[in-house]
Amino acid sequence: MMKTVAVGTKNEAKVAAVRAVFAAPSWRLVPLDVPSGVSVQPLSDEETRLGAMNRAKR
Repeated sequence: MMKTVAVGTKNEAKVAAVRAVFAAPSWRLVPLDVPSGVSVQPLSDEETRLGAMNRAKR
């Protein structure tokens, strides 16, 4: 049974990191362009966490 993992970014570095974790052939990885709701380059740990949480919720 094929399982799907959706990644809330199309950033190749981030997608590659997720692909390394879910490398088994039974996983299908789907990168999605999901807005983070924060600046393109977050300037603090808080903003980084907020962007990640926003993507996960969306």
